[in-house]
Amino acid sequence: MTEMRDPSGEIEALLRQAKPSGQGMIGVSLPLARAIPLVLPEVPDRRCLWARPAQEEWWLGLGASWSIEVAGEGQLINCGTAAERLFQQPGLPDQARLAVWSEGRITRLHLPTVQIMSSQGAARLIVIPDPSAPDSWPGILKRALAGLEAVAEYPPGPPAMMRREQEPEAAAWMQAAERAIGDIRAGRLEKLVLARRVRYVADRDISVSGLIRSLGYRHPQATLFAVDGEDHTWLGASPEILLDRRNDRFFCEAVAGTVRRDPNPAVDRELGDWLLRDPKSRREHELVVAGLREALQPFRDSLTHAERPRLMRLRGLQHLHTSIQGILKPGVHSLGVAQALHPSAAVCGYPKEAAADWLARHEPLERSGYSGLTGWIGINGDTTLNPVLRCARIQGHQADLFAGAGLVADSNSLAEWEETELKLGSMIEALRDT
Repeated sequence: MTEMRDPSGEIEALLRQAKPSGQGMIGVSLPLARAIPLVLPEVPDRRCLWARPAQEEWWLGLGASWSIEVAGEGQLINCGTAAERLFQQPGLPDQARLAVWSEGRITRLHLPTVQIMSSQGAARLIVIPDPSAPDSWPGILKRALAGLEAVAEYPPGPPAMMRREQEPEAAAWMQAAERAIGDIRAGRLEKLVLARRVRYVADRDISVSGLIRSLGYRHPQATLFAVDGEDHTWLGASPEILLDRRNDRFFCEAVAGTVRRDPNPAVDRELGDWLLRDPKSRREHELVVAGLREALQPFRDSLTHAERPRLMRLRGLQHLHTSIQGILKPGVHSLGVAQALHPSAAVCGYPKEAAADWLARHEPLERSGYSGLTGWIGINGDTTLNPVLRCARIQGHQADLFAGAGLVADSNSLAEWEETELKLGSMIEALRDT
């Protein structure tokens, strides 16, 4: 591979042309001469990554030239208002994107200083200087280009992983599941998603870049994501799209109902056929579809979806899947739609308010970023948001893995626990590849 040309001089000239008056935020956008492979560079700058390997699309952001954090009721809507004000500045490139991270009742948006995007092999670079540190972008860009070119050197062999603890313990999780199933059977709610966390510790620092590479190889049809915190990184391979928006068209996915894969093709087909017929799994899935339809009602001009789910076959797992698409009403902001959609019945329960209240009172786990939102908003309104699922929180030697199970009236707590073990397994396999 030839070394990537440093475009700093060209960017400097374009920035001088773009801001003769010295007013407002500015940025420049230019194509890169060759395709760039999907890499999460090992750099000290704040990183965010979004990728769909099967579609040959990815976006990398480094640094932050603007950011906002909003907490409390309606935080996604309020973030949408702030994003609209930012995007009204005429000096920003049309291709610029804001990174979105939402966990619990807090949502954070930030505008990466350096953005690199690739689609079908064509790559583009965007630079938006930080007004409070206007000379910082060349260093960020230099580190980004060097990181993309570098071939990471990994210690020989996979890290030794040891399972250290889990929250809650099995007995406490089973007790909470039985309580939830009892409340569902009593008619207090119809579905609840109960989560758990497992902590693994390695004999060396876990390579976030290696883990992303492993996830991309193992789960190319999923949406890969990575977001840096102060001393940790959240990353994963989400199987589900909460909201894709392109112009006025939207796309959502209902993913609920799970069974394992099998290496024997005949057995694998039998498992999939069983899932399609299983009343418990069908009911769980139908409630997710119903929740999405109800949440979209005020925002959409049209909506369509198949009457019956199909199978989504992933590595290790297969799920019931229904795609929902349609056209949004004029003037609708993507984060306003997301506020209504999230948390969906796939990660919280149904009805949403009753399920959220139950979890706040009884779930024996602090979810942190698990089942939050990640993705981006484009200056043109295009949006991609995914729930934070099949994920890990990486901090040095330590990896916290999360999984949840959807409970309905016909659920069995032991079977649901085993389902969470299956979901955790996909991330554990990826960790052992790093």
